[in-house]
Amino acid sequence: MVVRLGTEKDFNQVMELLKEFHAESLDKYGILMNDGIAMCAMQRFLGTSFVLEIDGHIVGVLGGTVVTYPLNDELMYQEWVWFVSRRNRLHGIRLYFKLVEYCKEHNIKKILMVHMGNSKADKLERFYTKLGFELLEKHYVKDLGGVNAKS
Repeated sequence: MVVRLGTEKDFNQVMELLKEFHAESLDKYGILMNDGIAMCAMQRFLGTSFVLEIDGHIVGVLGGTVVTYPLNDELMYQEWVWFVSRRNRLHGIRLYFKLVEYCKEHNIKKILMVHMGNSKADKLERFYTKLGFELLEKHYVKDLGGVNAKS
């Protein structure tokens, strides 16, 4: 089992994980993944995203980017996806520990993590709190034109 920075060689396997993530968490909101756009986004995350590899197969990804907070120029890591295939979820915490190590090495002062509201929100809030995170904000989404749109 290895946790490492993702590379372009990992794109196809990571794309399969992202499709699994979308099916599990985002499809219900009508947020569909465009493969071309997803590939471009993954290229932006090279050097700041991690994969969990078991026996040569990518089974987890923690993807994000380093941003500068506009009010104080402090470096922050903004997580965009943390997903591990169902069979390997017990190993997903290794991705987080690798991220913390990376942030410390690169003088990144804060980590911003998110979780899907429809995916065990209470359990994930307890998990993040246990790791020392504080609730910053909650996001809400409204569909203004899709099939599932409500007024």
